[in-house]
Amino acid sequence: MTLQVPSNGWFVSLAVALAACSNRSDSEPRPEFSSEDSPSSHAATDDAPDGKDGDGLDPSESTESDPDPEDHGCPAQQAFIEGVLDDECGACHGPRADPVVVPGFSYVNEIEVLVGSGKIVMGDSQNSQLFQLIADGAMPPNEAPLSLEFVERLETFIDTCEFCPESRSRIFASKCSSPQPPLSDPNPLLEEADVIAAMLDDLLLVEPDDRPFTRYLSCAHLSNQGYPPELLFDYQEALNKLVNSTSLETDVQAIVPIDGTYDTVFRIDLTNYGYDQPVVADAFDKVVGSESVAFELQTVEFDDKWQLMTRGSAYGYTPNLSDANAFDLVEGTEDFIPFLSCDAFIEIVARTDDSPFSSGVYYDLIESPAALRGRGVGDSLEEHLGFSFAEELAAGTVERAGVSTSIVTRDDMLAQWLEAGSGRDVWLRCDFDGDDTPEENPRNNPIDILDACDRQAIMYGLPNGLFAYFIAGENGQRLDSIEGAIFGDPRLIRENGDNVPPLSCMGCHSSQILRPIGDEIRALYADGSGNATIPEDVVLALYPSQEAFMNRIDESTARFMAAFVPIGGFNQDTVQSACLDFRGDVDVLRGSSELGLSDDALDFDDLPAELAPWRQDTSVTRDTWERLFLVSACRVGLADPGFCEGTFAGVDDVANDEQRFHELLGAAF
Repeated sequence: MTLQVPSNGWFVSLAVALAACSNRSDSEPRPEFSSEDSPSSHAATDDAPDGKDGDGLDPSESTESDPDPEDHGCPAQQAFIEGVLDDECGACHGPRADPVVVPGFSYVNEIEVLVGSGKIVMGDSQNSQLFQLIADGAMPPNEAPLSLEFVERLETFIDTCEFCPESRSRIFASKCSSPQPPLSDPNPLLEEADVIAAMLDDLLLVEPDDRPFTRYLSCAHLSNQGYPPELLFDYQEALNKLVNSTSLETDVQAIVPIDGTYDTVFRIDLTNYGYDQPVVADAFDKVVGSESVAFELQTVEFDDKWQLMTRGSAYGYTPNLSDANAFDLVEGTEDFIPFLSCDAFIEIVARTDDSPFSSGVYYDLIESPAALRGRGVGDSLEEHLGFSFAEELAAGTVERAGVSTSIVTRDDMLAQWLEAGSGRDVWLRCDFDGDDTPEENPRNNPIDILDACDRQAIMYGLPNGLFAYFIAGENGQRLDSIEGAIFGDPRLIRENGDNVPPLSCMGCHSSQILRPIGDEIRALYADGSGNATIPEDVVLALYPSQEAFMNRIDESTARFMAAFVPIGGFNQDTVQSACLDFRGDVDVLRGSSELGLSDDALDFDDLPAELAPWRQDTSVTRDTWERLFLVSACRVGLADPGFCEGTFAGVDDVANDEQRFHELLGAAF
């Protein structure tokens, strides 16, 4: 292993406000500027706990954290590592930190939580954010990195020890090689009939005029698997965050837990989030066959956005209408798919790309335009929000910072803030991989540089104060996915090597706007080392002082966080974690619970032959289960026979589907 240490301490690891966490390159980071008045400067030697002077650990010295250096078993190594992290990093990122440098990161001395939050990926030190910051010498932020011995021991622990955080064992099971600890069984079994009855009871409490806009999201199947209450609460937070982060309404609205379901089923009003609005979008027509479901992507006009989510998904089905409660629920909501499983909803809504079994609808929900900059009436983000990058630059109302390396990207990066005509914050992150070309290097060309971006990530305010995310390529066209080696949280890279932008964004920007620690551009021109053809005062006007830029971030963060007050707090990676959990392999317990059954009530003879591994208590891939879910739902009687026969199952002709549905119910269309 090679330990790479930048020459000047703080590696600019926390990039501004924009878009996603990233896996780091194996290449050596370029030297970077740091700021003398960094808001994290209190983390240097004077504030080191217990009289430490900030120097790296001396491997020849015994410490209280390492009572037996010869014991290299995983439990002993964990205790040693947690002790060192507490000693060396706890003043800023531990439970005693005051203030915490990074909001929400006060658990640096807890391996379990570090794994649970994704900062350590067991079995993969190179994609472990915490390890990379320490190995690069970026942390702690002073001249003396931690010792090579500690770095090597941390690397060995991550790569060779088997560890799984018990409190989130299902969510992070795909990154843990140890046997998963058994889940608790906090709630009695909720059968499908119980859930539907509870939904109907709740619907009857809703004003009659509002019932056609009432829908439900159910996590009952997770409770039936034994998910503990604290983990089910994470799903509630994820749903709250996601529905409001895809809302075009002006107010934040919390989802409503309904009685009789142990807070596992939630009511939403489509009008609270603009989900009642019509939309034209791509979605999958699904045709249920005897052995599988055929999906064909088509562009369809939907009556509302809920139709888009449910008609184009492998998990949207009509409940069995032979059950009187199911019939009344469908009739009362005037929708033949009145509810969706909560984790399938998160998977569908948080994605921008299309899988073979569902269409990612994030951009459709926020009504995102197809291009970044003006190319015609109403088809660009500039026009959508009412601003122009060029005009804002000319008017001097833009604020920028630039760095050469960050945890978001290995390339040069320019961060830019402006206020759109609608009064909303717009943060743009511009990446440059052509750094050797003077015109495409922000240090040489800090002014007229946006057209040279190789990719751009934009975070902009929604009407309710939360943020939306937009990723564009070098041509300014919106991207539905991006190469995972370049951009995004490495845990979220899909089988084809791509990453889904907004899903990756939501984890990093869960409770804050990330803060840069330095600005190379201002420092370069302030000391006279910049491009002599560009006046220093022009650059300094565009690149404000560290303090001013931090104040801008704090103001924007305050508006962002204020929007969450009506729906309470939330954990960092709830949306991401739910998607990781959902994409994991499916065992018989999970499969049966998604079918509304207990695993001992499942008759294998009813299921397609490809689910035979369940007989041997082994798993199938999520893709396999998605392809077979509707067939299985039809065979076990979960889905209505009319749905299974195609009476109203597709999206290719929504009007006819709706007409057949209302004729079936005898309801007025």
